[in-house]
Amino acid sequence: WHAENAAANPRHYGGLSKLIGGKSTAILADTVGLGVHFNPYVQVGGQLCKYGVVSTASLLRDLDSWEHLYLAGRLHKPVKGLVKCHTVERAMSKNLRSALCAALLLLPEKFSKEELYYQICSLSYRGDIRMAFAEDKSKVENIVGGSERELDHLYLQDLHGVSGAKAGLVIAEGTIWSQAKNSVSSRAELLTSLPDSVLAEMGEKSSLSFRNSSLDIGLRNPMSRLSFAVRLAQNSDHINLLQDALSSRVRLASFRQALHGVLTTGLGKSSYYLFEKVRKALMTRR
Repeated sequence: WHAENAAANPRHYGGLSKLIGGKSTAILADTVGLGVHFNPYVQVGGQLCKYGVVSTASLLRDLDSWEHLYLAGRLHKPVKGLVKCHTVERAMSKNLRSALCAALLLLPEKFSKEELYYQICSLSYRGDIRMAFAEDKSKVENIVGGSERELDHLYLQDLHGVSGAKAGLVIAEGTIWSQAKNSVSSRAELLTSLPDSVLAEMGEKSSLSFRNSSLDIGLRNPMSRLSFAVRLAQNSDHINLLQDALSSRVRLASFRQALHGVLTTGLGKSSYYLFEKVRKALMTRR
Protein backbone atom coordinates (compact mmCIF):
# COMPACT_ATOMS: atom_id res chain seq x y z
CA TRP A 1 0.00 0.00 0.00
CA HIS A 2 2.75 2.43 0.94
CA ALA A 3 4.65 1.65 -2.27
CA GLU A 4 1.61 2.45 -4.41
CA ASN A 5 0.74 5.55 -2.37
CA ALA A 6 4.32 6.85 -2.46
CA ALA A 7 4.39 6.40 -6.24
CA ALA A 8 1.14 8.37 -6.57
CA ASN A 9 1.93 10.95 -3.85
CA PRO A 10 5.73 11.14 -3.41
CA ARG A 11 5.56 14.46 -1.54
CA HIS A 12 3.58 12.87 1.25
CA TYR A 13 6.55 10.79 2.43
CA GLY A 14 9.79 11.72 4.19
CA GLY A 15 13.26 10.96 2.85
CA LEU A 16 13.73 7.73 4.83
CA SER A 17 10.47 6.21 3.59
CA LYS A 18 11.40 7.07 0.01
CA LEU A 19 14.80 5.44 0.52
CA ILE A 20 13.70 2.18 2.16
CA GLY A 21 10.48 1.63 0.20
CA GLY A 22 6.90 0.76 1.09
CA LYS A 23 7.41 -2.66 2.69
CA SER A 24 10.16 -1.43 5.00
CA THR A 25 8.09 1.63 5.86
CA ALA A 26 5.35 -0.68 7.14
CA ILE A 27 7.88 -2.80 9.06
CA LEU A 28 9.35 0.34 10.64
CA ALA A 29 5.87 1.41 11.76
CA ASP A 30 5.38 -1.96 13.48
CA THR A 31 8.81 -2.25 15.10
CA VAL A 32 9.75 1.31 16.07
CA GLY A 33 6.32 2.92 16.05
CA LEU A 34 2.93 1.61 17.11
CA GLY A 35 1.79 0.07 13.85
CA VAL A 36 0.57 3.33 12.30
CA HIS A 37 2.48 5.52 9.83
CA PHE A 38 1.49 9.19 9.69
CA ASN A 39 2.04 11.59 6.81
CA PRO A 40 1.61 15.12 8.23
CA TYR A 41 1.27 18.48 6.49
CA VAL A 42 0.12 17.13 3.14
CA GLN A 43 -2.40 18.53 0.69
CA VAL A 44 -5.38 16.24 0.05
CA GLY A 45 -8.29 17.60 -1.95
CA GLY A 46 -6.96 21.13 -1.52
CA GLN A 47 -6.86 20.85 2.26
CA LEU A 48 -3.83 20.61 4.55
CA CYS A 49 -4.12 17.50 6.69
CA LYS A 50 -2.39 14.59 8.42
CA TYR A 51 -3.39 11.03 7.69
CA GLY A 52 -2.34 7.73 9.18
CA VAL A 53 -2.11 4.25 7.69
CA VAL A 54 -2.46 1.11 9.83
CA SER A 55 -3.13 -2.54 9.11
CA THR A 56 -6.46 -3.94 10.23
CA ALA A 57 -4.62 -6.48 12.40
CA SER A 58 -2.69 -3.77 14.29
CA LEU A 59 -5.84 -1.71 14.78
CA LEU A 60 -7.81 -4.69 16.10
CA ARG A 61 -4.98 -5.66 18.44
CA ASP A 62 -4.88 -2.23 20.08
CA LEU A 63 -8.67 -2.02 20.31
CA ASP A 64 -8.91 -5.44 21.90
CA SER A 65 -5.88 -5.48 24.21
CA TRP A 66 -4.94 -1.80 24.69
CA GLU A 67 -1.45 -2.91 23.74
CA HIS A 68 -0.43 0.73 23.29
CA LEU A 69 -3.71 2.53 24.04
CA TYR A 70 -2.86 4.74 21.07
CA LEU A 71 -5.38 4.09 18.32
CA ALA A 72 -7.73 2.65 20.94
CA GLY A 73 -7.43 5.91 22.86
CA ARG A 74 -8.16 7.99 19.79
CA LEU A 75 -11.28 5.91 19.25
CA HIS A 76 -12.54 6.62 22.77
CA LYS A 77 -13.46 9.99 21.28
CA PRO A 78 -16.00 10.70 18.53
CA VAL A 79 -14.83 9.94 14.99
CA LYS A 80 -16.56 9.83 11.63
CA GLY A 81 -16.54 6.40 9.98
CA LEU A 82 -16.17 6.48 6.22
CA VAL A 83 -16.16 2.76 5.41
CA LYS A 84 -18.02 0.04 7.31
CA CYS A 85 -16.11 -2.98 8.60
CA HIS A 86 -18.11 -5.19 10.97
CA THR A 87 -15.02 -6.72 12.57
CA VAL A 88 -13.62 -3.30 13.40
CA GLU A 89 -17.02 -2.03 14.57
CA ARG A 90 -17.34 -4.92 17.04
CA ALA A 91 -13.86 -4.23 18.38
CA MET A 92 -14.68 -0.54 18.66
CA SER A 93 -17.80 -1.32 20.72
CA LYS A 94 -15.74 -3.46 23.09
CA ASN A 95 -13.14 -0.68 23.29
CA LEU A 96 -15.82 1.87 24.25
CA ARG A 97 -17.18 -0.37 27.02
CA SER A 98 -13.67 -0.89 28.38
CA ALA A 99 -13.12 2.87 28.41
CA LEU A 100 -16.43 3.51 30.18
CA CYS A 101 -15.73 0.87 32.85
CA ALA A 102 -12.17 2.12 33.38
CA ALA A 103 -13.47 5.67 33.83
CA LEU A 104 -16.12 4.51 36.33
CA LEU A 105 -13.44 2.72 38.33
CA LEU A 106 -11.34 5.89 38.47
CA LEU A 107 -14.19 8.25 39.37
CA PRO A 108 -15.36 8.97 42.94
CA GLU A 109 -18.70 7.77 44.28
CA LYS A 110 -20.55 10.83 42.97
CA PHE A 111 -19.78 12.48 39.64
CA SER A 112 -21.30 14.46 36.80
CA LYS A 113 -21.60 13.50 33.15
CA GLU A 114 -18.92 16.04 32.25
CA GLU A 115 -16.54 14.48 34.79
CA LEU A 116 -17.24 11.05 33.33
CA TYR A 117 -16.48 12.19 29.79
CA TYR A 118 -13.35 14.00 30.96
CA GLN A 119 -12.13 10.80 32.61
CA ILE A 120 -12.81 8.77 29.46
CA CYS A 121 -11.12 11.23 27.11
CA SER A 122 -8.07 11.55 29.37
CA LEU A 123 -7.36 7.80 29.61
CA SER A 124 -5.00 7.84 26.64
CA TYR A 125 -3.16 10.97 27.82
CA ARG A 126 -2.09 9.57 31.19
CA GLY A 127 1.70 9.38 31.06
CA ASP A 128 1.97 10.93 27.57
CA ILE A 129 5.39 12.61 27.43
CA ARG A 130 4.00 15.35 25.17
CA MET A 131 1.66 16.59 27.89
CA ALA A 132 4.67 17.90 29.83
CA PHE A 133 5.65 20.48 27.24
CA ALA A 134 4.06 20.06 23.82
CA GLU A 135 0.33 19.65 24.31
CA ASP A 136 -2.48 22.06 25.02
CA LYS A 137 -3.27 21.61 28.73
CA SER A 138 -6.95 22.23 27.99
CA LYS A 139 -7.06 19.66 25.17
CA VAL A 140 -9.27 17.19 27.01
CA GLU A 141 -11.64 19.93 28.23
CA ASN A 142 -11.94 21.17 24.64
CA ILE A 143 -12.76 17.68 23.36
CA VAL A 144 -15.45 17.17 26.02
CA GLY A 145 -16.88 20.68 25.68
CA GLY A 146 -17.12 20.47 21.90
CA SER A 147 -18.36 16.90 21.58
CA GLU A 148 -20.98 16.37 24.29
CA ARG A 149 -23.72 15.22 21.92
CA GLU A 150 -21.37 12.80 20.14
CA LEU A 151 -20.09 11.45 23.46
CA ASP A 152 -23.69 10.95 24.57
CA HIS A 153 -24.20 8.84 21.45
CA LEU A 154 -21.15 6.72 22.26
CA TYR A 155 -21.66 6.14 25.97
CA LEU A 156 -25.11 7.00 27.38
CA GLN A 157 -26.87 3.83 26.24
CA ASP A 158 -24.28 1.58 27.91
CA LEU A 159 -24.15 3.85 30.95
CA HIS A 160 -27.90 3.31 31.43
CA GLY A 161 -27.48 -0.36 30.51
CA VAL A 162 -24.90 -3.06 31.24
CA SER A 163 -21.97 -0.94 32.42
CA GLY A 164 -24.17 1.27 34.57
CA ALA A 165 -25.67 -1.83 36.18
CA LYS A 166 -22.20 -3.17 36.90
CA ALA A 167 -21.33 0.10 38.65
CA GLY A 168 -24.59 0.14 40.63
CA LEU A 169 -25.35 3.50 39.04
CA VAL A 170 -28.22 5.67 40.27
CA ILE A 171 -29.12 9.32 39.83
CA ALA A 172 -28.18 10.97 43.12
CA GLU A 173 -29.49 14.49 42.59
CA GLY A 174 -30.12 16.57 39.49
CA THR A 175 -27.31 15.85 37.02
CA ILE A 176 -25.15 14.03 39.57
CA TRP A 177 -24.78 10.25 39.42
CA SER A 178 -23.81 7.90 42.23
CA GLN A 179 -22.11 4.50 41.96
CA ALA A 180 -21.47 1.66 44.40
CA LYS A 181 -17.87 2.66 45.01
CA ASN A 182 -17.44 0.52 48.12
CA SER A 183 -18.97 -2.65 46.67
CA VAL A 184 -16.34 -5.28 45.90
CA SER A 185 -18.72 -7.16 43.59
CA SER A 186 -19.51 -3.97 41.66
CA ARG A 187 -15.82 -3.05 41.31
CA ALA A 188 -15.05 -6.60 40.21
CA GLU A 189 -17.76 -6.54 37.53
CA LEU A 190 -16.28 -3.33 36.10
CA LEU A 191 -12.78 -4.83 36.17
CA THR A 192 -13.92 -7.80 34.07
CA SER A 193 -14.65 -5.39 31.20
CA LEU A 194 -11.03 -4.22 31.03
CA PRO A 195 -8.67 -5.72 28.42
CA ASP A 196 -6.79 -8.87 29.44
CA SER A 197 -3.39 -7.17 29.26
CA VAL A 198 -4.47 -4.45 31.69
CA LEU A 199 -5.86 -6.98 34.17
CA ALA A 200 -2.73 -9.10 33.81
CA GLU A 201 -0.45 -6.14 34.52
CA MET A 202 -2.54 -5.13 37.53
CA GLY A 203 -2.33 -8.72 38.78
CA GLU A 204 1.42 -8.90 38.35
CA LYS A 205 1.98 -5.66 40.24
CA SER A 206 -0.26 -6.83 43.07
CA SER A 207 1.36 -10.30 43.16
CA LEU A 208 -1.88 -12.03 42.17
CA SER A 209 -1.77 -15.09 39.95
CA PHE A 210 -3.85 -18.14 39.07
CA ARG A 211 -3.16 -21.46 40.67
CA ASN A 212 -2.29 -24.34 38.36
CA SER A 213 -2.74 -22.27 35.20
CA SER A 214 -1.24 -19.30 33.43
CA LEU A 215 -2.75 -15.88 33.86
CA ASP A 216 -3.65 -15.61 30.16
CA ILE A 217 -5.49 -18.95 30.12
CA GLY A 218 -7.30 -18.11 33.35
CA LEU A 219 -8.56 -14.78 32.06
CA ARG A 220 -10.26 -16.49 29.12
CA ASN A 221 -12.55 -18.38 31.49
CA PRO A 222 -15.44 -16.10 32.60
CA MET A 223 -15.66 -17.56 36.12
CA SER A 224 -11.90 -17.48 36.65
CA ARG A 225 -11.83 -13.95 35.27
CA LEU A 226 -14.51 -12.81 37.71
CA SER A 227 -12.78 -14.57 40.61
CA PHE A 228 -9.51 -12.85 39.70
CA ALA A 229 -11.31 -9.49 39.41
CA VAL A 230 -12.83 -9.95 42.87
CA ARG A 231 -9.36 -10.52 44.31
CA LEU A 232 -8.15 -7.36 42.58
CA ALA A 233 -11.14 -5.36 43.82
CA GLN A 234 -10.42 -6.47 47.38
CA ASN A 235 -7.02 -4.82 47.07
CA SER A 236 -7.47 -1.28 48.41
CA ASP A 237 -4.81 -0.13 45.94
CA HIS A 238 -6.58 -1.37 42.80
CA ILE A 239 -7.25 2.17 41.53
CA ASN A 240 -3.56 3.05 41.67
CA LEU A 241 -2.77 -0.26 39.98
CA LEU A 242 -5.12 0.66 37.14
CA GLN A 243 -3.68 4.15 36.81
CA ASP A 244 -0.14 2.74 36.70
CA ALA A 245 -1.09 0.13 34.08
CA LEU A 246 -2.58 2.81 31.83
CA SER A 247 0.12 5.45 32.27
CA SER A 248 2.99 2.99 31.75
CA ARG A 249 1.78 1.88 28.32
CA VAL A 250 0.85 5.42 27.24
CA ARG A 251 4.28 6.74 28.32
CA LEU A 252 6.14 4.13 26.28
CA ALA A 253 3.75 4.49 23.34
CA SER A 254 4.14 8.28 23.17
CA PHE A 255 7.94 7.94 23.19
CA ARG A 256 7.94 5.29 20.45
CA GLN A 257 5.54 7.22 18.24
CA ALA A 258 7.56 10.44 18.65
CA LEU A 259 10.75 8.60 17.65
CA HIS A 260 9.01 6.99 14.71
CA GLY A 261 7.72 10.39 13.59
CA VAL A 262 11.19 11.93 13.57
CA LEU A 263 12.57 9.00 11.55
CA THR A 264 9.83 8.84 8.93
CA THR A 265 8.69 12.42 8.39
CA GLY A 266 12.14 13.98 8.37
CA LEU A 267 13.79 16.53 10.65
CA GLY A 268 12.18 19.51 8.93
CA LYS A 269 8.56 18.43 9.22
CA SER A 270 9.11 16.94 12.68
CA SER A 271 10.67 20.18 13.95
CA TYR A 272 7.83 22.26 12.51
CA TYR A 273 5.23 19.89 13.98
CA LEU A 274 6.89 20.07 17.41
CA PHE A 275 7.18 23.87 17.15
CA GLU A 276 3.46 24.18 16.42
CA LYS A 277 2.59 21.87 19.32
CA VAL A 278 4.75 23.82 21.77
CA ARG A 279 3.44 27.17 20.47
CA LYS A 280 -0.18 26.13 21.01
CA ALA A 281 0.66 24.68 24.42
CA LEU A 282 2.35 27.92 25.52
CA MET A 283 -0.59 30.01 24.32
CA THR A 284 -2.95 28.06 26.57
CA ARG A 285 -0.69 28.50 29.61
CA ARG A 286 -0.52 32.28 29.53
